[in-house]
Amino acid sequence: MAAAHSAGRQQGGVHALLEMEMSGKLRRQFRTRALEQPVVLIVHQDRDTREMYAEFLRRHRIVVLTHERAEEALRVATLADAIVTDLRLPGTMDGLQLIARVRADDRTAEATIIVLTASVFSRDRAAAAAAGADTFLPMPCLPHDLLKHLHSSLAPPSAATRRHGNREDAHAAPEKRTA
Repeated sequence: MAAAHSAGRQQGGVHALLEMEMSGKLRRQFRTRALEQPVVLIVHQDRDTREMYAEFLRRHRIVVLTHERAEEALRVATLADAIVTDLRLPGTMDGLQLIARVRADDRTAEATIIVLTASVFSRDRAAAAAAGADTFLPMPCLPHDLLKHLHSSLAPPSAATRRHGNREDAHAAPEKRTA
Protein backbone atom coordinates (compact mmCIF):
# COMPACT_ATOMS: atom_id res chain seq x y z
CA MET A 1 0.00 0.00 0.00
CA ALA A 2 2.84 2.39 0.82
CA ALA A 3 4.35 1.69 -2.62
CA ALA A 4 1.08 2.57 -4.32
CA HIS A 5 0.83 5.79 -2.31
CA SER A 6 4.43 6.68 -3.21
CA ALA A 7 3.78 5.98 -6.89
CA GLY A 8 0.71 8.22 -6.72
CA ARG A 9 2.76 11.04 -5.22
CA GLN A 10 5.39 10.62 -7.92
CA GLN A 11 2.73 10.67 -10.63
CA GLY A 12 1.21 13.81 -9.09
CA GLY A 13 4.68 15.35 -8.99
CA VAL A 14 5.13 14.71 -12.70
CA HIS A 15 1.80 16.37 -13.46
CA ALA A 16 2.68 19.36 -11.27
CA LEU A 17 6.05 19.62 -13.02
CA LEU A 18 4.40 19.61 -16.45
CA GLU A 19 1.90 22.26 -15.31
CA MET A 20 4.75 24.46 -14.06
CA GLU A 21 6.61 23.88 -17.30
CA MET A 22 3.67 25.02 -19.39
CA SER A 23 3.21 28.16 -17.30
CA GLY A 24 6.81 29.27 -17.71
CA LYS A 25 7.51 29.20 -13.97
CA LEU A 26 9.85 26.26 -14.31
CA ARG A 27 12.03 28.06 -16.86
CA ARG A 28 12.49 31.07 -14.56
CA GLN A 29 13.26 28.85 -11.56
CA PHE A 30 15.54 26.61 -13.59
CA ARG A 31 17.54 29.55 -15.02
CA THR A 32 17.90 31.12 -11.56
CA ARG A 33 19.26 27.88 -10.14
CA ALA A 34 21.53 27.40 -13.14
CA LEU A 35 23.06 30.84 -12.50
CA GLU A 36 22.43 31.78 -16.12
CA GLN A 37 24.48 28.89 -17.45
CA PRO A 38 23.48 27.73 -20.92
CA VAL A 39 20.94 24.93 -21.03
CA VAL A 40 21.40 22.19 -23.64
CA LEU A 41 18.84 19.52 -24.42
CA ILE A 42 20.33 16.29 -25.81
CA VAL A 43 17.91 14.01 -27.67
CA HIS A 44 19.46 10.71 -28.72
CA GLN A 45 18.22 7.14 -28.84
CA ASP A 46 21.37 5.67 -27.28
CA ARG A 47 21.57 6.18 -23.51
CA ASP A 48 25.36 5.80 -23.35
CA THR A 49 25.80 8.45 -26.05
CA ARG A 50 23.41 10.85 -24.29
CA GLU A 51 25.12 10.41 -20.96
CA MET A 52 28.66 10.65 -22.33
CA TYR A 53 27.99 14.02 -23.98
CA ALA A 54 25.91 15.20 -21.01
CA GLU A 55 28.67 14.42 -18.51
CA PHE A 56 31.28 16.17 -20.63
CA LEU A 57 29.13 19.28 -21.06
CA ARG A 58 28.26 19.40 -17.35
CA ARG A 59 31.97 19.42 -16.54
CA HIS A 60 32.16 22.57 -18.68
CA ARG A 61 29.44 24.37 -16.71
CA ILE A 62 26.56 23.68 -19.06
CA VAL A 63 23.21 22.58 -17.68
CA VAL A 64 22.13 19.47 -19.60
CA LEU A 65 18.74 17.83 -20.04
CA THR A 66 18.53 14.48 -21.81
CA HIS A 67 15.72 12.57 -23.48
CA GLU A 68 15.45 9.52 -25.69
CA ARG A 69 12.29 10.47 -27.56
CA ALA A 70 11.34 13.63 -29.44
CA GLU A 71 7.91 13.67 -27.81
CA GLU A 72 9.53 13.92 -24.36
CA ALA A 73 12.04 16.50 -25.56
CA LEU A 74 9.30 18.81 -26.87
CA ARG A 75 7.86 19.06 -23.36
CA VAL A 76 11.07 20.68 -22.08
CA ALA A 77 12.33 22.37 -25.25
CA THR A 78 11.35 25.81 -23.94
CA LEU A 79 14.00 25.40 -21.24
CA ALA A 80 16.84 24.92 -23.72
CA ASP A 81 19.16 27.45 -25.31
CA ALA A 82 20.39 24.71 -27.66
CA ILE A 83 19.04 21.34 -28.76
CA VAL A 84 21.37 18.55 -29.87
CA THR A 85 19.47 15.79 -31.63
CA ASP A 86 19.98 12.62 -33.59
CA LEU A 87 17.96 12.15 -36.76
CA ARG A 88 16.77 8.65 -35.88
CA LEU A 89 14.77 8.54 -32.69
CA PRO A 90 12.38 5.96 -31.25
CA GLY A 91 8.70 6.80 -31.00
CA THR A 92 6.31 8.52 -33.35
CA MET A 93 8.57 11.47 -34.20
CA ASP A 94 12.07 11.47 -35.69
CA GLY A 95 14.75 14.15 -35.37
CA LEU A 96 13.65 16.00 -38.51
CA GLN A 97 10.10 16.28 -37.17
CA LEU A 98 11.49 17.46 -33.83
CA ILE A 99 13.50 20.19 -35.55
CA ALA A 100 10.47 21.31 -37.58
CA ARG A 101 8.28 21.46 -34.45
CA VAL A 102 10.91 23.43 -32.52
CA ARG A 103 11.23 25.93 -35.38
CA ALA A 104 7.44 26.26 -35.72
CA ASP A 105 6.97 27.16 -32.04
CA ASP A 106 7.54 30.85 -31.26
CA ARG A 107 8.87 29.94 -27.80
CA THR A 108 11.66 27.76 -29.22
CA ALA A 109 12.16 29.01 -32.77
CA GLU A 110 15.41 30.83 -31.93
CA ALA A 111 17.07 27.91 -30.12
CA THR A 112 20.31 26.65 -31.63
CA ILE A 113 19.78 23.21 -33.16
CA ILE A 114 22.71 20.88 -33.72
CA VAL A 115 22.22 17.54 -35.44
CA LEU A 116 24.64 14.95 -34.05
CA THR A 117 24.14 11.74 -35.99
CA ALA A 118 25.62 8.67 -37.61
CA SER A 119 23.25 9.30 -40.55
CA VAL A 120 25.85 11.10 -42.62
CA PHE A 121 24.71 10.87 -46.23
CA SER A 122 24.34 14.11 -48.15
CA ARG A 123 20.57 13.62 -48.21
CA ASP A 124 20.58 13.49 -44.38
CA ARG A 125 22.57 16.72 -44.18
CA ALA A 126 20.24 18.40 -46.71
CA ALA A 127 17.12 17.21 -44.89
CA ALA A 128 18.47 18.51 -41.57
CA ALA A 129 19.24 21.91 -43.11
CA ALA A 130 15.81 22.05 -44.74
CA ALA A 131 14.13 21.26 -41.41
CA GLY A 132 16.00 24.16 -39.78
CA ALA A 133 19.13 22.71 -38.17
CA ASP A 134 21.92 25.20 -37.59
CA THR A 135 24.80 22.73 -37.55
CA PHE A 136 25.30 19.14 -38.71
CA LEU A 137 27.94 17.08 -36.89
CA PRO A 138 28.62 13.54 -38.10
CA MET A 139 29.38 10.84 -35.55
CA PRO A 140 31.78 9.88 -34.27
CA CYS A 141 32.17 13.37 -32.88
CA LEU A 142 34.52 14.19 -30.05
CA PRO A 143 32.74 15.84 -27.11
CA HIS A 144 35.15 18.75 -27.36
CA ASP A 145 34.04 19.39 -30.95
CA LEU A 146 30.40 19.53 -29.84
CA LEU A 147 31.38 21.90 -27.03
CA LYS A 148 33.21 24.14 -29.51
CA HIS A 149 30.10 24.39 -31.70
CA LEU A 150 27.89 25.06 -28.68
CA HIS A 151 30.19 27.80 -27.44
CA SER A 152 30.30 29.51 -30.82
CA SER A 153 26.53 29.35 -31.26
CA LEU A 154 25.64 30.37 -27.70
CA ALA A 155 28.21 33.15 -27.37
CA PRO A 156 26.84 36.66 -27.58
CA PRO A 157 27.23 37.92 -31.14
CA SER A 158 30.15 40.20 -31.85
CA ALA A 159 29.51 43.80 -32.91
CA ALA A 160 30.29 42.90 -36.55
CA THR A 161 27.85 39.99 -36.46
CA ARG A 162 25.11 42.19 -35.01
CA ARG A 163 25.71 44.84 -37.69
CA HIS A 164 25.94 42.51 -40.66
CA GLY A 165 24.03 39.42 -39.53
CA ASN A 166 26.98 37.16 -40.42
CA ARG A 167 27.20 33.70 -38.91
CA GLU A 168 30.49 32.93 -37.27
CA ASP A 169 30.14 29.15 -37.49
CA ALA A 170 31.64 28.14 -40.83
CA HIS A 171 30.28 24.60 -40.52
CA ALA A 172 26.70 25.64 -39.90
CA ALA A 173 23.89 24.82 -42.25
CA PRO A 174 22.57 27.72 -44.30
CA GLU A 175 20.21 30.17 -42.64
CA LYS A 176 16.57 29.19 -42.54
CA ARG A 177 14.53 30.65 -45.35
CA THR A 178 11.24 32.25 -44.44
CA ALA A 179 8.33 32.12 -46.80
